[in-house]
Amino acid sequence: MNQCLRFAAIVAMALPCLSNPILAQGRTPDRRSSGGAAGAAFLLGDFEDNARTGFSALGFLRYTPRNWPLGLQGDVFYSRVSLENTTLPDGELSADGSATVWGPGLSLFHDVLPEQRIAPYVLAGLGVYLSQIKVGIPLGGGPRITEQLEETGVALTAGFGLRINAGRALGALEARYRRIRLEGANADLVSLTLGLAF
Repeated sequence: MNQCLRFAAIVAMALPCLSNPILAQGRTPDRRSSGGAAGAAFLLGDFEDNARTGFSALGFLRYTPRNWPLGLQGDVFYSRVSLENTTLPDGELSADGSATVWGPGLSLFHDVLPEQRIAPYVLAGLGVYLSQIKVGIPLGGGPRITEQLEETGVALTAGFGLRINAGRALGALEARYRRIRLEGANADLVSLTLGLAF
């Protein structure tokens, strides 16, 4: 939690410094957009050896105030990754399972070259997530018992991408990183998505 507070304070202090050069260039209109994205998810950290490539989806709303270099993005994400031979907190070796992580987030973003047809951007923020791990515990030769573990927490998020101007629509290729914890273990959730905004 202390890391999250320090991160938010640094971003807040950086806003006035970043805004002054933009104000000197003239007035720009407010920009609003909404859209969605989907792609691949990768679970790294303590689960890296047990996780397969999964699925990730994202819905978002974006707003850039007039004469500000930074915009605000609110989003909701969902990621699901399959697990193999996952070790439970009690030390028992389980069969295959899955990890699902989803929740809302709020980020600041900056379009590096907003007037270009292909424009890079960066973003960083905080989010709340709900994680759910389901594993099947084998009982001899009989049926498996499904154990479900849930956890809620605050995630740091950061990412970068390329926005492609296609007239009234915007395409985007984005890589996103989220720092989370799953049952007391560190986990890095990375997604690579392709999206569309209007």
